[in-house]
Amino acid sequence: IRPRAKLVSRLVRDADAVWVSTPALATALVNVRQDLLVIPNGIDERLWLSGTPPVAPREGPVRVLFMGTMTHDADFAMVETALARLKSVFGDFVSIDLLGISSNPDMPAWVNRVGMPPHATSSYPGFVNWITQQHWDLGIAPLADTPFNRCKSALKALDYAALGLPILASDSAVYRGSPADGQAGWLVPNNVDAWFVALARLVRDATLRRQLSERARDAARSGTLAAQAAQRRAAWLALVGQLQRSQPAAARAA
Repeated sequence: IRPRAKLVSRLVRDADAVWVSTPALATALVNVRQDLLVIPNGIDERLWLSGTPPVAPREGPVRVLFMGTMTHDADFAMVETALARLKSVFGDFVSIDLLGISSNPDMPAWVNRVGMPPHATSSYPGFVNWITQQHWDLGIAPLADTPFNRCKSALKALDYAALGLPILASDSAVYRGSPADGQAGWLVPNNVDAWFVALARLVRDATLRRQLSERARDAARSGTLAAQAAQRRAAWLALVGQLQRSQPAAARAA
């Protein structure tokens, strides 16, 4: 991403308005642009919540999902030992599924790299249509404590909640107040023992997984575009007014 920094900097400086998804990102960019507006990320309920949630199969291993773009090498490295220990203890009773996350071809043998069909990689609606028809038992969102990660939003927790999954996420400001913070899961300190204990507890306890899953979809609704409609509408109307005021009087009259 770094080679694109100059381009992004120019876009941020020259745009009529800049909206960012988190207060941390606004703080990080304050020396580039002072009039930033924070508009939280949200999921499109028409894509994610229009159907019924997938029902986990009754037989087979407990499937642990870690999904994301291929920029999460440091995040995976942080939990790799805990996941390896989990696989060692539970064996074939658990499956560690990675969707994206890393472009590194040299992954441990116990990692299951999930492939996607062409229609799921060609568009975002195609991806959502595909993933909402798959089956997992819990989702994890480890996040290494880096300046880049501190600027992220809790979008992954919303995705998991929309899938009806119990969530384990790093105990960081990013995920506090998200569905992972009590309603559909819990936050985990960034150390190997804590992650192993939390994972093992959910793998062992099907009743707990079911209870968290039952609350997950309701938790996701708090982070939808529909839930944010008033805030987003106000931001757009303010921007239109700002642009109209900045036009010459003759242009406005025309």
